[in-house]
Amino acid sequence: MMKTKSIILGLFIIAAPFVTKAQTCDAFFPYKKGMVIEQQSFSPKNKITSSVKQTVKEITNTSQGLKVDLASEYFDEKGKLAGSSNMVITCKNGTISVDMRNYLDAKSKESFSGANVTIEGKPLELPFNMAPGMDLPEGSLIMKMAMGDSPIAMNLNMRIFDRKVEGIESVTTPSGTYSCYKLSQKIEMKMMFTVSAKSIEFYSKEFGLVRSESYDSKGKLTGYTVLSKIN
Repeated sequence: MMKTKSIILGLFIIAAPFVTKAQTCDAFFPYKKGMVIEQQSFSPKNKITSSVKQTVKEITNTSQGLKVDLASEYFDEKGKLAGSSNMVITCKNGTISVDMRNYLDAKSKESFSGANVTIEGKPLELPFNMAPGMDLPEGSLIMKMAMGDSPIAMNLNMRIFDRKVEGIESVTTPSGTYSCYKLSQKIEMKMMFTVSAKSIEFYSKEFGLVRSESYDSKGKLTGYTVLSKIN
């Protein structure tokens, strides 16, 4: 049985730079084929807990818009490879669409391997014309799982909602200092019980997501992730 905490960890780790600038998708969306983006995650006491390396494998134009294929590798606090996954994001008419299935990391997927799984939901969208005070649409995921011929199914419902552009702030990470749009949002996951969380994300026009902060339902910081390197 998968653990809700591991899914939430996957949610925050895999959420890489997913915003666009203008209708040409040429900023907040810094992808080029072969580009490598590295992020490091830390505890509230500034101890490294994990890292992610994402490589842009392909960028193609499709009827659904500009499609980016990313390969992600996950490392533990000691730098040992802990898992990998692939994901796809699209940009059309200046809006990014991220399939919520991409927010489940390799460990989470392994936890329900062998189950009959059906997934549906609403993609997470981020528009090119972000401005302070703007409300952003919510994303959702509904996953139903049944083991073998068992008539008993387990349901996982996940929502990212109350999303708002709070303002513009300067943010410094190991990779540099950036002028960023600050986004706030709430996360809710239901599977046998409900887990609520909050997050703050900082997006640069030139490099996308440069910092994210995770909080519990009481507003206590539980960890943060920063952009550490771009090659």
